[in-house]
Amino acid sequence: MAKFKNSKMAWWKIALIVLACVLVVGALAGLITSFAIKNADEQDGKLPTSAYSVGGLNEDGSYLDTKESIYTKNLFKSADLKCSLVFDHNISYRVFFYDANEDFVSATGVLTGDYSTVPNYSPYCRIVITPDEDQNIKWYEVKGYAKQLTVEYNENAKVEKLQKVVLTYEDNNKVFADFELKVNEDKSAKEQYKTSKPVNLSGYTKIRVFDKKPFCVYFGDKDSKNIGDQYKIYMGAEVYEIDIPVGAVYVRFAAPFVPVDNQIENAIIYLVK
Repeated sequence: MAKFKNSKMAWWKIALIVLACVLVVGALAGLITSFAIKNADEQDGKLPTSAYSVGGLNEDGSYLDTKESIYTKNLFKSADLKCSLVFDHNISYRVFFYDANEDFVSATGVLTGDYSTVPNYSPYCRIVITPDEDQNIKWYEVKGYAKQLTVEYNENAKVEKLQKVVLTYEDNNKVFADFELKVNEDKSAKEQYKTSKPVNLSGYTKIRVFDKKPFCVYFGDKDSKNIGDQYKIYMGAEVYEIDIPVGAVYVRFAAPFVPVDNQIENAIIYLVK
């Protein structure tokens, strides 16, 4: 009788061990599946909800300690960026763009509809999501707000080699008529532009300018002679991409300034390989 009882207890122990193994294997399978799905989303260029944390960004793209929004702490590629809101959303959002050196470039305004960028002009970005009525977001609410915005991008996009340009300006209140420093004496609106010192273009193919105000470019060859289109004024768009003419070695930028204090507003300018 005792032998039968011990045998019965042994079977129960075996059954419990088997059950425990099944549960462990199931849990591991669930974790592996979850990890695989997450990786698949990232490989397919879909931003996972786990990319967001409570916090925000300042106007210069730096971190802002706040509980009124959630943001992507890590940069992700902005090529072929497509943001889609669910129908019954209660959020708005902004996209902040960064260059190849991870320096801030620009940001969108507040967006309440779908948004896309093709082609991309900055290789990286972050996103800030702000709920309509929640000024104290809890950690467990992050996923719910993040799920209202689907973010797709091209993870395999090549990051361009860019060189940011810091301009210095000639001490002259009139725009130069051409690259050879012949001052334009025409009493026209061009006198409201101030021209930079030459920028070396060696090894680059394009100029990319982020500016909402008018500006001019002047190209010069190795002998500082005019080359390409002169006097061209680009009128206040978000982004301009300008091909460097064959033979051009230098470029000058002319930007608006305030005659009273002789100040100008610098555009954000990159040279592109």
